[in-house]
Amino acid sequence: MSLVRRVFGFNVTIRSKVWDTSVIIVAAGAIAWMAIASVLPSSLWLEVRSVYVSDTVAGDVPLMQVDRTIHADVRGEYRVEVQRFERGGWLNICAGEGRANYHHDAVLPDPLTLDWWTYPATCSPSLTPGRYRIETRWTLFPDIAPPREVRVLSNIFTVSPPIVVPTE
Repeated sequence: MSLVRRVFGFNVTIRSKVWDTSVIIVAAGAIAWMAIASVLPSSLWLEVRSVYVSDTVAGDVPLMQVDRTIHADVRGEYRVEVQRFERGGWLNICAGEGRANYHHDAVLPDPLTLDWWTYPATCSPSLTPGRYRIETRWTLFPDIAPPREVRVLSNIFTVSPPIVVPTE
């Protein structure tokens, strides 16, 4: 009696042995594909080598440099957290998040600013003098694999007090 007939209770017109072998081959192939897809690295879609934020003065929008490559088009979500160093730890002071379609031919704006990076949030007005860093997280939703995550910490950058020019 066919494995399919025993499990599902319906007749199959294909010879039992051929049917059972076919079902096992298809199931093994599906399991193998899921195993392969689950170990595909996120760098097949998005590779971020560095996020650099320039030191700045309070009141100015920091400039950034990002070294990234989008290898394949992919849908994704992002979350950017601006963190300030206080009392021995990093405190989130501003965050921006959203969804985007990442295209392999996309180009970052020039100049690239912190406020563009944290869109739709505008984080630069909340930067008082101190030490900061940015943590960026992308969740990618490739068509052929389960969701993938990419996380990058920027350099530590400094926001200095504004320069006051005495008036005469």
